[in-house]
Amino acid sequence: MKEKFFYKKIKEENISCVFTEPDRKSKNIVIMAHGFRSSSIGSSRKFVTLSRKLAEKGISSLRFDQPGSGNSSGDFYDSSFNDWIKTIQSFTKEYIGKQFRVALMGESMGATAVIDSLEDLQIRKNIYGIALWVPDPKIDRHEINGKYMEEGGQRVNKNYWVEASSHNFMKNLVSYDGDRLIIYGEKDEHISASSRKKVIIAAKRPRSKVIILKGENHSNWSYPQMKKAIDNTADFFVNALTERRL
Repeated sequence: MKEKFFYKKIKEENISCVFTEPDRKSKNIVIMAHGFRSSSIGSSRKFVTLSRKLAEKGISSLRFDQPGSGNSSGDFYDSSFNDWIKTIQSFTKEYIGKQFRVALMGESMGATAVIDSLEDLQIRKNIYGIALWVPDPKIDRHEINGKYMEEGGQRVNKNYWVEASSHNFMKNLVSYDGDRLIIYGEKDEHISASSRKKVIIAAKRPRSKVIILKGENHSNWSYPQMKKAIDNTADFFVNALTERRL
């Protein structure tokens, strides 16, 4: 396995990236999108673990920090959900152009941005599978008093949430007819049970799989449940990238 750390300039920002590939180079790749207030390592380092497991199975991966997050340039306060989508779309089109078989995965708001990136028809038609960890469909109304939201010592302009709510997550989810994996914690404290149910119902297709992690919350999962999520996600991508034909 090899890991390459580099920066990629997208628009005006330098995006911090990690490309992981197996010893034998692969044209199968999973592009990973982290969640709100997270980074390319993922919550509890899940993305690092997943990327290395994928490499063991012969699949490359790209994980990156959104503008203003992790080691990328920019201020977190100025984070734009629309820019999150554009960053995902930029990397996806780059690797499609390089003749890679591309699959996508995201966690929380990263999963939301992954689905909304499918508004681009070229991307929607060329993705071999999508894994969504605790996707937020933005159905529930998000109230922010004032100009910003503050959480965990970080502030973000409320426009981030306005932009997120302006996209039609459910429509974009239904528009994709490829392989899907959706994972939720049974006791997710950030996404209502009714919203989760609507996503699960909308995603029901012959090649879709839903996993509910019993007793778990939004992201701080127990080790056995985290291992279950990572193992199932890795197996999902092996099947999606090696068996599916567009």
